Amino acid sequence: MIRIAFLLLFLASILLMAGCYRPLFEEKLPRHQYSEYDEARHGPQPTEDPDVFGNPTPALQRRLDP
Repeated sequence: MIRIAFLLLFLASILLMAGCYRPLFEEKLPRHQYSEYDEARHGPQPTEDPDVFGNPTPALQRRLDP
């Protein structure tokens, strides 16, 4: 019984420590090395398009067009 309690305490402490880390990349950094070029040439790329019901969906078709 004591072993199980220690195991649960150990797992809980690992989960708490794993959740407290700094993200590797910040949101304001460019997604790839050509993003500044793309934005200067074609303007900002759309990230979402509304569907027929007005809900936002990823703008994959417009972003993947050449």
